[in-house]
Amino acid sequence: MKRDWHILLPGGSREGPYAEEELLDFLDAGEIAAETQCHHATSGRTTTAGALFRVVPPVVTAPASKPVHVPWEPAPFPGEKPAAAGSATPRVRLIYNGHPCVLCYWRSAVLASALGASGALLKENVPALLAAGLLAAAGVLLQAVLHRMSAHYILTSTRVESRRGLAGPRSRELRIVDTRAISITGSGFPGIGTITFAGPASPTDDVVFLNVWRPGWLKLTVRKLQAGIDKSSKKDRIM
Repeated sequence: MKRDWHILLPGGSREGPYAEEELLDFLDAGEIAAETQCHHATSGRTTTAGALFRVVPPVVTAPASKPVHVPWEPAPFPGEKPAAAGSATPRVRLIYNGHPCVLCYWRSAVLASALGASGALLKENVPALLAAGLLAAAGVLLQAVLHRMSAHYILTSTRVESRRGLAGPRSRELRIVDTRAISITGSGFPGIGTITFAGPASPTDDVVFLNVWRPGWLKLTVRKLQAGIDKSSKKDRIM
């Protein structure tokens, strides 16, 4: 999959690179409009997203002798407008699936290196210290790996979710449409920070991604998803 397409945003900035298949997914999901300008880095060509693809809807004909199958649809949330009859359930896309950034565990790496080096320096006097130092360094690294894997962060086209724990993980999730505010706190490393998605009721509803890579991109992605939801809601009210 060759990623050589960029989405031109208002103000002169660009987002990408993406493959043609990813642009088609964005266009199909309504995240970009057919008039959105896209730039091809290899050829230098700039065109609209709608001009890249020709989508031919499939023709489905049901036999007259068979009853029409009505797909199951979940009941709407309280206060949410019910879906129109015959409308398809929107496809949920996985956008982000990650853990805390590995660079945040530099202290564990330094401590493990110090323990291993100490055991190597002192093995002349006490040979057993080499094995003890290596075991202690391995224990520190293992603890860091388990701590990182116990935090699991997921962003889809409909919700954000945070999971904590390995054996019996605890989960907290928040719908994109219910996200009231998004705040970012830096960690001291460039490009790494903690992002908090505030719920509509109380801080207990907040979903927090600790020390993740590119929190600004996550915030921008959620805002774009919210803008798409608001746009579709306005369209429903007009219709």
